Amino acid sequence: MALKAFNLFGNKNNPKAPPEIVRSLKDLLYKLREPAPSTKVEDDAAKYMSQMKLIVQGTPEHDTSPDQVHQLVTCIIQEDILYELARSIRLLPFEARKDAQIIFSHILRFKPANSQTGEPPPSTIL
Repeated sequence: MALKAFNLFGNKNNPKAPPEIVRSLKDLLYKLREPAPSTKVEDDAAKYMSQMKLIVQGTPEHDTSPDQVHQLVTCIIQEDILYELARSIRLLPFEARKDAQIIFSHILRFKPANSQTGEPPPSTIL
């Protein structure tokens, strides 16, 4: 079963999947910490974070997909995005900072659909 990926920049032929979003955001967060990042880097990082927020939170028009949320959480943990967001939050535009708070909140409270205990997913145990 193919996961339905949200469309980030309006290009219906090339929708972004959670792994692509996470990798792209990680690259942008590194660029954001360079001495003179462009406003395009800030804008693109904000767009990817908005897309991540849509995946974990949904909208009235689009429900969340448990499979897509699980895939996003797994990618965020594997790529250590929470740490990178924490390091870069002061450099992000205001709306992206608000999105970061929502992403943190959802990721830290995430429980897999098949989980029956209060234990964190195996990928988060160090």
